[in-house]
Amino acid sequence: VYRGCPPPSQTRERSPAPPPLAPLSGAMQLRAAFLTLALCFAAACGARRGEARHQALRQEPQGAGQPEPTMDLACQECNKHAPYLTDCTCFATDVMGTFENDATKTLTTRKEFGTETVNTGAARLTAGWMWHCRPVSGTPDLWKPCA
Repeated sequence: VYRGCPPPSQTRERSPAPPPLAPLSGAMQLRAAFLTLALCFAAACGARRGEARHQALRQEPQGAGQPEPTMDLACQECNKHAPYLTDCTCFATDVMGTFENDATKTLTTRKEFGTETVNTGAARLTAGWMWHCRPVSGTPDLWKPCA
């Protein structure tokens, strides 16, 4: 008894192979490249946003010479360096609110029979606290002692 290939009547017919994929046109390649670039850009932006959010939650001082968003952070940074400085009692001031700035200028114009004054920029700059071991100026209430 021959046990080789089955007779042709018992063989299954194979389905034909699928046709090969057509090469992408230039426009399709350009779209694919643009989509890949857009996805990479979105991933990078999301990572930076997450890093900024994490840093905002962490609330660590910015570092020497950089204004801090809160007085507490400025005092925290001062207290970190105070043991290494001679006679250091920490004080902090909001340098962004100390002096006038072009961003806070007002404009006075004539209106009907009087004048009108409008703020052309921000009413006040965002807080920026700096620390020092003692008050740098004699201006009252400018330098606040750290707790």
